[in-house]
Amino acid sequence: METQQSIRERLQLRLGPRLIGLVVLTALVAGGLVGLALIQNSRTVLREGILESNLATADLAAQFAAEYVEGAETNLRQFATRPLFLRAVLENDLAEAEMHLAQFLQIDARFDNIAVYDAQGIGWASGLMDKWQNRGGSVADREWFQQTLVTRKPCFGIPVISRGTGHAVGVYAVPIFDDQGEIRAVLVGGISLAALSDAITGLRVSASARASLLDARQGGLIVAHSDPQRILTPVTEQDAAALRAIAGERGTMETRSSSGELALAAFAPVPRLPWAVVILEPAEAAFAPVNALTQRALLLIGITMLIAAVLGVLLARTITQPVRQLVKGAEEIGRGNLEYRIQVGARDEIGQLAGAFNEMAARRKRAEEALWESEQWLSTTLRSIGDAVVVTDAEGLVTLMNPVAEELTGWAEAVGQPLEDVFNIINEQTGERAENPVARVIREGVVVGLANHTVLIAKDGTKRPIADSGAPMQDEKGNIIGTVMVFRDITEQVQAERELRLQSKVITNMAEGVYLVRASRPSWET
Repeated sequence: METQQSIRERLQLRLGPRLIGLVVLTALVAGGLVGLALIQNSRTVLREGILESNLATADLAAQFAAEYVEGAETNLRQFATRPLFLRAVLENDLAEAEMHLAQFLQIDARFDNIAVYDAQGIGWASGLMDKWQNRGGSVADREWFQQTLVTRKPCFGIPVISRGTGHAVGVYAVPIFDDQGEIRAVLVGGISLAALSDAITGLRVSASARASLLDARQGGLIVAHSDPQRILTPVTEQDAAALRAIAGERGTMETRSSSGELALAAFAPVPRLPWAVVILEPAEAAFAPVNALTQRALLLIGITMLIAAVLGVLLARTITQPVRQLVKGAEEIGRGNLEYRIQVGARDEIGQLAGAFNEMAARRKRAEEALWESEQWLSTTLRSIGDAVVVTDAEGLVTLMNPVAEELTGWAEAVGQPLEDVFNIINEQTGERAENPVARVIREGVVVGLANHTVLIAKDGTKRPIADSGAPMQDEKGNIIGTVMVFRDITEQVQAERELRLQSKVITNMAEGVYLVRASRPSWET
């Protein structure tokens, strides 16, 4: 029989592994819970960050689409009022009308085609000239044509396949009236949806996010999409984000796309248009970094907790508490609270990471303050310059004007307008329009100035002689991305020169008169 001492020893050997196992299990469970909480918290923070970023991108894309279409509409309305073009239409001068239409197409690349239909909807003239497919064809059944005749106002129609080019376009129609106020014709511009789609889908907040543009009319219609085959197809009832977007809502949601994949969606309405922007990012791609981090974190937590079980529960506690502070610090800094500082007194890796977070927040705050000071300095500098300063992009569209330029041209809101429209420059001697200075700067790639006898016609018709210089702006690769133009009103200088020439002419005439008097004297008087 076993003695009492041997039984006691066996019990101790059995209780020892059990206690060790209980400590290890407790450590693993505690570590696992802490790890899962951190991972879930990180996943939530990441999800909210992705949705907020996508919503900001959707707002940006919506604003871009609004400005894109409104700019095209403004150009078309202005073109419809040009006297030479109106005269060609009212006098049925086809060659003259198509010449102006073709020139317009070359200037504004947003349009797929621009055409004129008579009051019965029959195709008459097009900027495509002989390439136009709908000459003599009818558009009387189009809703935009009927609405234009009824309202006698410009109409932004539902996107369609153009009968003139066969391409998907957004239609904008402008009525043309004769001298009796009757609609003589309708000027129609087809805004290229392919070009607009490339611009919208190019606004990416991440590599996996997809942007689309929807028309809310007729139950929803896809206007811009990364897949060209989806353009002008109806919105499906399974796409909950698209349905909320065409209903005029703005927000975010986690939903399934039309293909059935789980996605993070953001949607926003397009200002002043019956359109909406939807951005979808597949959840699998969005959370891929977190999922990979989860796997590595779980493995690390398991190993760490096994070691922590030997060292004790207190050691595990000293690790998880600073980690929570790091997570909270990351959340606060991510929300923009740059005043927040992580309070970690340890000098180990966690303390160093906390210090890195704190330094990152301080640097970002200093950078924002420096950016604000730089913007204030630039604004003050531009206001202090006595000459008109205009900045354009590579396409010649105005991106910035100082107050002197606004006063000189009479344009208070010229951003987005072509420089040649804002600075309407002609040659005083010939009366012809001067070459676009932006085109010349970009072509020559150096600082250039206008020719002599240059006159600026302000928005109110006032004419002023000017002098200018222009220089290209280049990116890091040396590509020209825009220009800086400086214009100076030289009215006083021109007037002074004219007075000087007049005085010189008077003196010359007086000198010549004295000579004639002396030459006419008789010889006996000399």
